[in-house]
Amino acid sequence: MIVFPETLVVIRCPFCQRQMLYRNISRFKMAEGTTLTCSCGADVLKIHAAAKNIYISCFCPCCQEEHQYIISNKELLSDQAMMLECEETNLHLAYIGDRDEVLTELNAEGEQIICYQDMLREYFDQPSLMAKILMHINHLFAQRKINCEACGSSDFDIEIFNDCLNITCAHCKQYTRIFAKRPLDLHLFRKVDRITMRAQGVAMHFVTKNKTIGFNETKKK
Repeated sequence: MIVFPETLVVIRCPFCQRQMLYRNISRFKMAEGTTLTCSCGADVLKIHAAAKNIYISCFCPCCQEEHQYIISNKELLSDQAMMLECEETNLHLAYIGDRDEVLTELNAEGEQIICYQDMLREYFDQPSLMAKILMHINHLFAQRKINCEACGSSDFDIEIFNDCLNITCAHCKQYTRIFAKRPLDLHLFRKVDRITMRAQGVAMHFVTKNKTIGFNETKKK
């Protein structure tokens, strides 16, 4: 029997341009047909599995229309990350595939932000800090250390502002805010070893001197 692991899909909302959606999608959900919806209300990606192929459609902000993609089951099981991009503009629309490989591609994009940070100051107060914080979030996610204890989900959204970002449970909407204003913000966040969404708020676990310290923050949208 072939066992299909969960597939990770990461996409920036092409409508609000602020939310990054991280979704683990099982083969069973794909077979039923799944739509990824941003918290802004827009449907950003549709995915459906047939006998041999996966059919995907996602909206392109440059062409102002949906693009269609076909990925074979063999490709999906090949332990690689596939980038969905616009053929006309080469704009990256989404990544889909093996969890670790998708996160590796995202971190490579983070490195590019660091290299071109002077060009991105109109979008972020501190582009380099923001990129490094996103890379640490990807590291925690790769280690399965971002989860929601309140509803059991490991899907989340990242809403990016010019000087901070929110990590929000995609289902019950518990969230926490991470600042990216000062080098101290990055220094402290790199000590975070786990983020747990809870019914009463959010717990972030800091590692210092080989000890884990819990910090609770109560927030719900």
